[in-house]
Amino acid sequence: MKRRMVILVSVALLASFASVGCGSKPTTTAIEPDTAPPAAVTGFVVELNATQDPTVMLTWNPSAELDLAGYNIYRRQLLPAGREMDEITVGMDQLSMVTEEIFTDNMIMAGATYVYGISAMDVSGNESSRVVSMPVKITVTDRSGDDDLRLN
Repeated sequence: MKRRMVILVSVALLASFASVGCGSKPTTTAIEPDTAPPAAVTGFVVELNATQDPTVMLTWNPSAELDLAGYNIYRRQLLPAGREMDEITVGMDQLSMVTEEIFTDNMIMAGATYVYGISAMDVSGNESSRVVSMPVKITVTDRSGDDDLRLN
């Protein structure tokens, strides 16, 4: 029981000493929430590697944002008739969020046409405007024989 009293008294003395301090009053500063989105991604390049197991490699310039959390990668498969570019960003599926300036998509089908998008995301959850690629038609080249076979 004596131990508890000693501890309580010590805490009470410490708390009263801390509140007295050097005669200054504690101040609080309100921090405004970050609602500004990062700048849009630049230098977005989409390249098809048309081997037996085709892949699409996306690269872009690094963001200069100090509070960058990463990049959202989007993809949409176009129907054979295609779509207007204004409609392409609607209904795009988010593939991944990455922190490097490169992404390889190997979950693609030969003969399909895809459009890719990318945006920057900051640590507060703000997303930049999306940059969208031109349509990419997945073709496969068979290099095992003398003649090239291309699926279109």
